[in-house]
Amino acid sequence: MNLNSLKASWVKWRKNIEILVRKGIKICRDQLQKLWKIFLSWSPKKRALVLVSTLGSIVLLCVFINAVSTYVENEELLKAESAPIPVITAVVKSTTAPQSIAAVGNMQAILSVPVSFDTDGVIDHIFAKDGEQVKKGQLLASLASKADEAQLESYQANLSLQKSTYQRMKSIENTGAISQQMLDSQKALWLQAEAQVNQQKIVIKEKKFYAPFDGVLSNFTASAGSYLAKGTGIATLVQEAPLVVQYTLPISDRPIVELGQPVTVVSAAYPNQKFSGVLSYVSPVASSTSGTMTLQATVKNNDFLLLPGMFVSVTQMVNANRQLPMMPDVALMADIVGQYVFKVDDHHVHKVYVKVGESIGSLVPIESGLSVGDTIVIAGQQKLKENSPVTDLDDPKLVFQILGDSYGANS
Repeated sequence: MNLNSLKASWVKWRKNIEILVRKGIKICRDQLQKLWKIFLSWSPKKRALVLVSTLGSIVLLCVFINAVSTYVENEELLKAESAPIPVITAVVKSTTAPQSIAAVGNMQAILSVPVSFDTDGVIDHIFAKDGEQVKKGQLLASLASKADEAQLESYQANLSLQKSTYQRMKSIENTGAISQQMLDSQKALWLQAEAQVNQQKIVIKEKKFYAPFDGVLSNFTASAGSYLAKGTGIATLVQEAPLVVQYTLPISDRPIVELGQPVTVVSAAYPNQKFSGVLSYVSPVASSTSGTMTLQATVKNNDFLLLPGMFVSVTQMVNANRQLPMMPDVALMADIVGQYVFKVDDHHVHKVYVKVGESIGSLVPIESGLSVGDTIVIAGQQKLKENSPVTDLDDPKLVFQILGDSYGANS
């Protein structure tokens, strides 16, 4: 029996009660008229006695009519309360709910070196421009080295002389004109001259800076003709791809963090573009002041859109295949005790308090209180109380209107 049939039955019973009351009133009126005529023919004493009896009868009749009306009304209410309440239900399902951690990170270059020299000198030439992308091995800048190159030529001439002298002495060694000691001394002079040449080549090489890797240059802070002290940088060479993003997480997340987990980076400069990466470093030491650990993820930057120093949003996937019991969020109700749902069992509902996690779209993960396969009410809860009888409308169209396609029909 649905709600409409209950209403029609109640209207019918109410009409019957009204007809009964009207008939009773008519009978009472007719009887009173007859009694009034008889009453006038009686003596005063008898009139008083009859009047008291009649009034008592009228009171009793009114009490009776009211009792009948109240009884009928209560019967209808009891029948209405015992009738099943129509509801819409859904089944608690095990759903894949990927677990991720969010943080704010800072982009950093993996490789970054200053353009500097290991010796003092005057800048002779700068071969690159501000912001230029350069290749590994490309000459970027040099110091004046004419004096060093002249010295190298002198050392090379001496080397040639010492080498040829040794070779001549070696050729006449068997004649007895050259002692072994003289031959050894000449060989030492040859090797010494060779060492001087090699050392001078190193001095000249130190006055040239070659790019150690592919990258982009910052602006130069000095120009040709400027004197440069040893170790002073005149620009910075930065590797653009890949980069690393550095961020921190609470140390409580350490058990679920593993090297190789995928990381997604989003920058405010490119809000609709995601950059993928992989967790490559987890600090072995936690911060004693903040209770956090430092992590780094290597991020592809093939288009060179991300820049070192950028602040980005980081999402680290820690469990892509996590299975959780899930239910629609519309099933949740709340009172002063906490959040609860109505669980259906044998066509009756029971109030069950639950503990849920953070919503994932229109679904909420269940941490306690329900199990996979439990049937819960998702519409019609307002009319329910503990142990209320219910009937499931079992209408896929209504379920779709409430849940959309994010949960599916009952299984």
